[in-house]
Amino acid sequence: MKLIVGQPNPSNAVATVRWCLTPEEVQELSDKKDVFLLLFVVNNGSEVDRLLVPLNQMMEYVEFARPGKNTVVAEVIWSPNKKKSEVRKRIFLRSPDTGSYAWDFSYLYFSSFDAKKSSFRPGAFDCHCLDKAHSTVEVDVAGEFFAKEPWAIEKWWVNLWFETKPRNQCQFRRRRFLAYSIQPICVLVWLVVIVPVRFFCAWWWLLMRYRRGVNFGAIIHPFRNDTDDVWGRANNESNFLLRNKAEKARGDLVTLSLFMFLLPFNPVVVVAGIGVATLLHFEQHAHSPIWQWFLLGILLPSAVVFIVVICVFLVVSVISVFQAFGFANSLKKMKRDWGKRAEEEKKMREEEERTRMRKELENLLVCKKKKVFATIQALPPQKQTVYLRFWDLKAKICKPFAR
Repeated sequence: MKLIVGQPNPSNAVATVRWCLTPEEVQELSDKKDVFLLLFVVNNGSEVDRLLVPLNQMMEYVEFARPGKNTVVAEVIWSPNKKKSEVRKRIFLRSPDTGSYAWDFSYLYFSSFDAKKSSFRPGAFDCHCLDKAHSTVEVDVAGEFFAKEPWAIEKWWVNLWFETKPRNQCQFRRRRFLAYSIQPICVLVWLVVIVPVRFFCAWWWLLMRYRRGVNFGAIIHPFRNDTDDVWGRANNESNFLLRNKAEKARGDLVTLSLFMFLLPFNPVVVVAGIGVATLLHFEQHAHSPIWQWFLLGILLPSAVVFIVVICVFLVVSVISVFQAFGFANSLKKMKRDWGKRAEEEKKMREEEERTRMRKELENLLVCKKKKVFATIQALPPQKQTVYLRFWDLKAKICKPFAR
């Protein structure tokens, strides 16, 4: 296999990468289904990014994330047991703790990348690879080819709802449109809800469970802290009614006095007082006695449950009638016939796809003696897809951010 880079010294941190195979490699892949090219970008001995591309796509646009010498590594893989979506999900799975890829590769354990020493092992993905179809190419990317970082405050506001940094200017523009349209309203609603909730949680842990270490900063700085930060430290702290700061037990008289002093501020006492006051006010101003409202609260749910039971009974009755007249067996037979027909059609489609794939590989992906260019204009017309045309335009107007 051979990799061709369209721009060895790009004016943008995006380069086109094209590939071709030897006739022997094409012959080995002729009966394989869903064959992919797995691309890795390695910088300074560590993996930076990876892409999974259909092998018959012939070319891909690679966004670089770091300046300097970047090595693009290519492996041909396929999976006989898993669907395309499952392979893709497993390859791009990231660790929730570190954010790095969950499945690493053997050559990443070297202090510096060496293609000759690397041995690709796709067993973790339940995939097979073409042993000899391994290729690398180096691209030197200058720091000025990356987009300039936006203003710090704007970057914080635009990325507020996102856990990852924007990859390029286009992604940042999409986030910016969201940040200055519906985000202010949504953030205001979120603040109106989350601040009282956090206040009540802090109130509960402080004056119901009497714990030290309640974090009121999570209320004052809602964007900087999570809700569980309110009680995160308090969960491991002692009860200040029973022990002082030195963790010595308080006397019974001191504990009782402190409890009685804080009792009027207890969440249960306050909520109960508000509830009683509300009921008394409702009794005085409502046209109907309060017992009628309680009765309505019991009858309405009961009526809903009764209606649901009647509906279930009717459905069961209809199914029983179908079974009694033998309709169920007829439906099962029709379903089996449809299943057999669908299975036969699926096998025919798979065979046609394999035949088409074999011819396509032989005609388009075999390395020619003449020079091959990694540009969309140099591809066959049928391979100048909307996807590649979109990336061709995107590479011209969207510079990546250095990450």
